[in-house]
Amino acid sequence: MMTGAPIQEMGDEVAAAVLSQPKAVKLWMVYGVGQRGSTYQHRSKASARAEAQRLASLHPGIAFVVLAAVDAYCTDAPVMQRIKITKPDPAAYERDRDDSIPF
Repeated sequence: MMTGAPIQEMGDEVAAAVLSQPKAVKLWMVYGVGQRGSTYQHRSKASARAEAQRLASLHPGIAFVVLAAVDAYCTDAPVMQRIKITKPDPAAYERDRDDSIPF
């Protein structure tokens, strides 16, 4: 991550890279221990706490935990690479023909 340098002081290429990075905002989620994971993202801790309390009252015996986002990571997709297909070597075929496999 870049330091606090203003974008005007960065080179055009660096500034474009910084501006195009995905953004991650602080969020909270509620997880019922032993249950399926939630996908709802609360925008405040208070909202997540209220939801955890609501769910706990509806489902006695299940603990509902408020989870907070602390770090976020992202990577570029792997580069697609074409692999050349070659013709098989007839000598290798003959060599592998009797490989003792019973089928």
